[in-house]
Amino acid sequence: MRVAVIDFARQKVITRDTVSIDIDGLLFYQITDPVLACFKIQNLPDALELLTQSTLRNLMAHITLDETFSSRDQINAALMHALHEDCERWGVTITRVEIQNIIPPHEISAGMATKLVLDAEGTKQAEILKARGSAQSREVVADAEAKAIVSLRSELGESNVKAANYFTGIQSLNALRAMSAGAKPDVTLVPAA
Repeated sequence: MRVAVIDFARQKVITRDTVSIDIDGLLFYQITDPVLACFKIQNLPDALELLTQSTLRNLMAHITLDETFSSRDQINAALMHALHEDCERWGVTITRVEIQNIIPPHEISAGMATKLVLDAEGTKQAEILKARGSAQSREVVADAEAKAIVSLRSELGESNVKAANYFTGIQSLNALRAMSAGAKPDVTLVPAA
C-alpha cells in the first residue's frame, strides 16, 4: 500500500512550564492490513489525526518551552513510538512524524527577540569597555614611563652620564635576564666588556 499523509491542524498545547504554544505537524502512515483498517476503526484518517493530537498534547506537557525548540527530533521520535502500538492494532504503520511549527505566544516571541538584542548590545558594550580599559591602561603605563625618564634625566644630568648609554645598559641587562631564564642552570651569561 501507498504511504498517506495527514497534515494535522494547528492546536494549542501547554508545556511543563505552563506556556501555551501553537503546534502542528505531519503524520505519514501506511495501511499494512486493509481488513483491520476497515473493521477495527471507523474513519481511519480522523482517528489517526485525533490520536496524534492527543498524544502530542500529552508529550508536550512533560517538556519545557526551551526543550521544545531544541529537541524536535526527540519529540518526533517519542510521538512516533507512542503512536506505534495503537496504530498497529488498526492495521496501520506510522512511517514518520514531523513537527512543523512551534509558535510561542506573541509576548514570549517579543521577549525572546528583545533578549537577543540585549545580549548583542551587552556583548558590544563589554567589548567597548574592554577597549577603553586597555587604552587607559596603556596611557597610565606611558605616563609612568615618561615620569621615570624625566626623573632619570634630571638625576643623570647631575652625574655626567649620558641618558642614552644608561637606557641601553638597562635594556641589555633586561635582555640578559630574559635569555638566562631559559638557559641551563650550569650556564651563566656574562656581558662582554
